Parts: sequence; structure tokens; C-alpha cells
Amino acid sequence: LLQKGWMYAHRVYFDDGGWLSQPTGITLPLAPIDRPGAHANLGIKLTYKSGEKNWDYYLEYVRPTTWNQAVNKSFLIVRRMAPKYGGTPAFLGLLEIPGSSGQYAEFLEGSGNVKFRVTLTALPGPIIQVTAQPA
Repeated sequence: LLQKGWMYAHRVYFDDGGWLSQPTGITLPLAPIDRPGAHANLGIKLTYKSGEKNWDYYLEYVRPTTWNQAVNKSFLIVRRMAPKYGGTPAFLGLLEIPGSSGQYAEFLEGSGNVKFRVTLTALPGPIIQVTAQPA
């Protein structure tokens, strides 16, 4: 959606790669794009630069609504877009959003060796907490 200009860029968190230098990575709130009134980011873009490796991670919170309601689960989708491949998005993985706050799900993205963690918060929205950390 961001590439096509169909999402408000000011509702997407952009990081220039500084998160990689932090031992604990970065932790941000994220809401699904179908809940624009939620007090959280509607998307997250994290730049990854390490030696020859250069790409952006795109994180999106997807809930079962309209066209995908039969899935009946919510997910954090992790995508990567690299200039090396013409900016074509690559699906890297997804994490099922835990059913209650305090529980979490993790995914290790092997090409960048980054651990993604998602936790459901008790904030209205619904809002999740997403952590990206160099492993």
C-alpha cells in the first residue's frame, strides 16, 4: 500500500537503520490498517544495512476482515524489499498474534539474522507491540 501511495506515510514508522546498533533492537506499537483511529503506527519500515546486505523490512498487522475473514486469525506479516531485486517485495514470514496480552510469538529471519517478536497489548485498537532485534 505504501509503494502505491494508498497509505498515509505519516502513519508509518520509518527507521534509517539506527535500530541495528541497539542491543535490544527497537520496540514499537502497531495497529491494523483497518483501524486508522488506533493510537499506533499502521505500518513499520525498518532499514537493514550490514556489509553488502541492504534492504527494508516492512511490517504489517493483518486481521481477518472482509476478504480474508475465513482465515479467522490475526498475523504480523514480515516482508523485505531490496533495491538489488528492483524493489520487489518478498514475503519472509508471519507470526500469529497471541490471543491474550502477555503472551508472545517469535520469528527468526535468517537472511538478516533478526528476531521479530509480537505481543498483544491491552490497549484499545487492537494494538500489538512489535520488537525487531539483531540476533
